[in-house]
This record gives sequence, structure tokens and C-alpha cells, in this order.
Amino acid sequence: IIYLTQSADTTASLTPTDYAEYVGQLAGELSEEAVAKSAKLELPQPPPAVCVRLNPQRLRRVFFNLVHNAADAMSPGGHIAVRFRLEVREIVTEIADTGPGIAPEIADRLFQAFATHGKAHGTGLGLSICKKIIEDHQGRIWAGNAPGGGAVFSFALPVVNRECNA
Repeated sequence: IIYLTQSADTTASLTPTDYAEYVGQLAGELSEEAVAKSAKLELPQPPPAVCVRLNPQRLRRVFFNLVHNAADAMSPGGHIAVRFRLEVREIVTEIADTGPGIAPEIADRLFQAFATHGKAHGTGLGLSICKKIIEDHQGRIWAGNAPGGGAVFSFALPVVNRECNA
């Protein structure tokens, strides 16, 4: 048995970062991930240039996990949209797909460890890890089905201020 220990102060590794620059650097890699799974990734609008305290490697894992899950849930040729909404104190990122949506029988356990449904592979740990990472960023994560079909996974991160150099 291996026990992983974690520092009590998870905010110590968070660095003020321009969210637009950060997501811009990830966009190409995320698109490649989607294409490798016969899906298309779109960013309908650019991410806002706001300052967010984040750990680049850990938050990258959230983006990749959500895009990977979306691509896995869809038939070949599906679309994944990464959208952004700036609220008063937080930036909301939405990853929406054109798949079948979230099955009702798993909806209430979605972010629990080992929860999985309808997948041939996977451990059921991905979304629980995403939840932990987002919470370590003082954020929140949730999911639901889009009115027209497909799933939407959203997470919100607190905005430090409007610009990182301010």
C-alpha cells in the first residue's frame, strides 16, 4: 500500500497566471487530444484575460481529463466546445459535448471515486481527481446535461483581479 501525503497548504503552489494565456497555450494540445479520438474541439470565444491563482500542471490535468471524457462519450465526429463566462468574482469554464449526456443512474455519484458508467476502460477516478484539484484551487466543479443534448462539465475558479500585472 502506498500512501500519498499532501501539504496542508495546497494554495502555496498556486501562481497568479493570466487565464487567457494559460488556456491559449493548452488549446492546441486539447485540440490534438480531441482529434486523436475523432472529435473536434472548438473555443467559440477566447478566454478572458483575468488573473487566476493556479498550478499549471494540476489544472492542465482537469482540462485534459474533461476533454478526454467528452471525446470518449461521443460517437466519432462529435464536437466539444470550451466556453468561458466571467462572473463578478470567478471565471467559469464549460466543457460541453454532443454526446448522449450524463446517465441519470450515475449523475449523483459523478465526482465520487470509482464511479463509472458505460465505459469499457477507466478506473472511475478521473472526475474525483478533477474535483480535488479544483477544490485545491478554491474553486468548484459541477456537471449537467445541456437542454439540446450532450453533457456540460463546468468549473469555476476565483479571479484574483482583472489583470495579473495590476
